[in-house]
Amino acid sequence: MSREDRPGIVAFNALKHGTMLKRPKEWPETKPIPTVGQAYRFVLSHPKVDLCLSGASKLEHVKELTKIMEKGPMSPEEITFMREFGDVRHA
Repeated sequence: MSREDRPGIVAFNALKHGTMLKRPKEWPETKPIPTVGQAYRFVLSHPKVDLCLSGASKLEHVKELTKIMEKGPMSPEEITFMREFGDVRHA
C-alpha cells in the first residue's frame, strides 16, 4: 500500500498524562528526562504517524510546539534515548 493509499495515522497523549515528564525511581539522577518537545518529536519521528494531537492550553504553548517541530525528525541517538527512557518508565 502506498502512502497515498493508506489511512492517516493520528497519535495523541504523547506525554502519557504527564508521566513522560517525571523521573522514574530507576532512572539515574545523572540522566536527563525527556522534554515536552522531545516527546512530540519522538511520536512524529515514526514514519507512519501523520499527526500528533496536542492539548496546548495557551497560545505560547502552540508557538513553542511549532518551533520544536521545525527541528524535524529525531536523530537515531535521540530515538535511542527516548526508547531507553520509555522502557524504564513503563517497566
